[in-house]
Amino acid sequence: MNKAIYGYQMLMIISASDGEFQKQEEKVIKDYVETEFGTHKELEQAEKKLKAASAEEWESYFSHCRDEFYKSSTPEERNKFLQFAMNMAKADKQITEEENHFLAKLFNIWDPENE
Repeated sequence: MNKAIYGYQMLMIISASDGEFQKQEEKVIKDYVETEFGTHKELEQAEKKLKAASAEEWESYFSHCRDEFYKSSTPEERNKFLQFAMNMAKADKQITEEENHFLAKLFNIWDPENE
């Protein structure tokens, strides 16, 4: 996998952490990933894998994706990703506890303030 797939999967987990996958959010996420990292044929396969996983599996899967994205990205890419993730979570004017949990997993490990 590459950073586009890892980023896509993290964003999808954040998006779905409220209990459902929203088609319109999925489109916005795909557009962002393709704009930032280019078109990837593996997105559909990554989506199927993620949707087949249980919510209980998301925690460890998210951590794995976060760490792999970090290894293959620049500080600028991580900061843009964090900003997009925050904006996505705030789009409905409310950040749920679950969304906040996953966002904190990014901020606490990546520490954008010191990059």
